[in-house]
This record gives sequence, C-alpha cells and structure tokens, in this order.
Amino acid sequence: MLKKAALVFFTCVVAACNSNGPTKEEANAGKEDINKVFADYWEERMQLFPLEATANGDNRYNDKLTITISNSFRDSLKHFYEKYLMRLQQADSSKLTADEQVSYSLFRYEMNMG
Repeated sequence: MLKKAALVFFTCVVAACNSNGPTKEEANAGKEDINKVFADYWEERMQLFPLEATANGDNRYNDKLTITISNSFRDSLKHFYEKYLMRLQQADSSKLTADEQVSYSLFRYEMNMG
C-alpha cells in the first residue's frame, strides 16, 4: 500500500511539474482544482497513516499510532476514500494536460479500490 501511495504521489508531483498541451490559462482552470485535491489528499492521508508519514520524512505524526483493524478506523478510511472520489468527480478533467490526466486516472483508480 505504501508503494501505491508513493506512486500516486510521485505521479501527481511529476504531472504538476510537466505541463504539456493546453495554454497556461486553459490548464490552470482544471489544474488548480485537481492539484488542490491531490495536496489535500496527501495531507489527510499522512494523518490517517502516521507510520507512512514518518517513512516519507514527515515527523509531525510521530506521536500517533493508528489501530488499522478497529471499526472506527475502517469507517474513517471508507469516508476518506469516498470524500476524495467525490471531490475528484467534481474536478474538471477536460482541461488537464496529458500528464495530469494520467495522475487523475491513477488517483481515481486508487480511490475506487479504497
């Protein structure tokens, strides 16, 4: 799961850095929304998985330990994936660059699997 999350994050970063295709104004209309979704997802994911945050060099949650087998955590995780799937569906994917479209598709897949 850590490898999948790192892959999604890395793909998002690469897509944000490599903009090929539409003009800057056209890309920014959808890009801001999708990049905000990715950034918010990453921040909230690090809170849910503090050990993953530590492994990625984020020490803010070193004092936390998640009980991943508890029903309350599983409910929180389900809500988390549903929330980001809904936000992703509200983003305008028609104005994304080719690289951002790949990130969008991978992220959507990950949210559906979650």
